Amino acid sequence: MQKLVAEKLSYIHQVKIVLITVLATLIPLSSVLIIVDSTTDLPLEDLTRDPSAIMEIPPYIGILSNIGILFWCACTTICLFTCLLLKKANRFPEYTKFLFYSGLLTGLLLLDDFFLLHETVLPEYMFISERKVYAVYLMIGLTFLVKFRKILQKTEYIIFVNAIIFFALSIISDTIWEEIPNAVEDTFKLIGIVNWFTYFFRLSLLKMNSIFNVSSVKLEAALTTTDITLR
Repeated sequence: MQKLVAEKLSYIHQVKIVLITVLATLIPLSSVLIIVDSTTDLPLEDLTRDPSAIMEIPPYIGILSNIGILFWCACTTICLFTCLLLKKANRFPEYTKFLFYSGLLTGLLLLDDFFLLHETVLPEYMFISERKVYAVYLMIGLTFLVKFRKILQKTEYIIFVNAIIFFALSIISDTIWEEIPNAVEDTFKLIGIVNWFTYFFRLSLLKMNSIFNVSSVKLEAALTTTDITLR
């Protein structure tokens, strides 16, 4: 009987999650589409279909950029998810804060890369030059480095520094050495993104392993204590 009740509660809980997920997706998307349809002449398919299908271009167009965006997204998710686990376990509070801000920073870079903020949106629609955007990012990056310098020194910082070096090479290629082919600049950026992802992936994996090992030790100790008590 208890098993049936538990299964019923589990089904109800899952249905609630499904409803929340559907509504959280449907309501914002529908609102945007309704606003666009009622205020502009833009075809709604331009917002919903794949760009390569709309423009009738080969699917490999922009593949290097798309791979970079996938790494940005994965890194953002890993940082924030690990931060949540550490907070739940009440372990490594300094790394919890570090991973939280790292996730936010990576998410910002993800949005910039995905929506072409510093390349197109901000310069053309808000009249903010690309170099000013880079200057803002530089200040954010320096603030991040100063704030978490002690934690960075305790980790595999060489991987992190390597990511920064390749990001710098990409920015220099874009703003100073403009005669360098775009493929070189984009390759520098992708190498930087992969190193950035590798650093945070390895750090998150290390901290999660620490949590699980502690949990396993506690569970084993509890089982041993119970066994002794029963005897």
